[in-house]
Amino acid sequence: MQYIPYIIIPIISAFVGWITNFIAIKMLFYPTNYIGLRPFGWQGIIPANSKKMTYNAVDLMVDKLVKIKKIFSKLNPEIIAQKIEPSLNEISKQIVDEVMIAQAPVLWANLHSSKKKKIYAKVREHFPETIKNTITDINNNINELIDFKKLAAETLLNDSTLITDIFLDVGKKEFKFIERSGLILGFLFGILQVIVIIFFDNWWVFVIGGVLVGFLTNYIALQLIFFPVNEVRFLGIKFQGLFLRRQKDVAKNYSKIISTKMLTIEQLFDAIFKINNDGKIEKIISRNINNLIDNSLGGFAAIINVVFDIKKIDIIKNIASYRFIQEIPIAMTNTYEYAHEKLEIQKTIEDKMANLPSKDFISFLRPIFKQEEWKLIIAGAFLGGIAGFVQYLISFY
Repeated sequence: MQYIPYIIIPIISAFVGWITNFIAIKMLFYPTNYIGLRPFGWQGIIPANSKKMTYNAVDLMVDKLVKIKKIFSKLNPEIIAQKIEPSLNEISKQIVDEVMIAQAPVLWANLHSSKKKKIYAKVREHFPETIKNTITDINNNINELIDFKKLAAETLLNDSTLITDIFLDVGKKEFKFIERSGLILGFLFGILQVIVIIFFDNWWVFVIGGVLVGFLTNYIALQLIFFPVNEVRFLGIKFQGLFLRRQKDVAKNYSKIISTKMLTIEQLFDAIFKINNDGKIEKIISRNINNLIDNSLGGFAAIINVVFDIKKIDIIKNIASYRFIQEIPIAMTNTYEYAHEKLEIQKTIEDKMANLPSKDFISFLRPIFKQEEWKLIIAGAFLGGIAGFVQYLISFY
């Protein structure tokens, strides 16, 4: 019976190693809001630093993985034009009617239907080229039309759980390893504790042992995740940080989250056709619609010169451009399926990430720990010390 206290020490130590690591992981993500009175309180490390981690993640994404211009260069303007032409042709007829009723109501009301049909047909004749030129201009100016850093950051910041979900998914196996390693390392340290306690069975030995178990299990687990960065061999055995060994698996999961939550076709096209991007998209559309009107009305010079002055023509162009800006985002929904297949956003990100050098790849998860890992280690040591004292009471009382 006198040996039972010594036998259970490694078992309790294993539990201490596991529970301190388990709590340390939870402290990364929870609570999402600050609990307590500052400075005496706690908020999960990731929620507390969500803005900084968001911009860090976005910088890595833009610098290493996503080149918007290269992605959009895969789209064929002629195919885009073919897919949106049917709906825009019908809209073009509506726009012609609206413009003429607004600027020349009497003329338009009395104009023979055959003449109207000729005007509709003339617009339709030049419309495919106008659409193709518009899409080409968008592709050529995509970096000015989409502020991808801003788009990605806003998406992450507007969804308070998304940045947490990304890190949970990317590092799920590493976090599970930290928990389990605490159990194994705690048991091994517990055996060392037994040896020490045989000679020194004071309560403070248990407390110091608990502190060391909590400290070392967290510290060693974190090192095993990220180091060595590059694969090394020792006695024929490969050694590399656990996270780095899962690069292809991580790339697959990460690219899926980004392509379905942050970089969808809908989000990209909405960003392109936003009215508030310094008027760039309006200028592109206006330029092409002005050319359309000039080309379409060229055959009706006699009528135009009699009815309209230059100012009226400018007003017509402005109205037509404004209506086209309103309608083209709706028409572009017909291209989503084609764009999704052609852009291959998920595959592009996955391939890029899977082939990153180890020093670049590690930066996707390492920043979470690097800045705040000392808090996790100290918390593990503190909890280990408490658990060590409880262990002393259990073992000898």
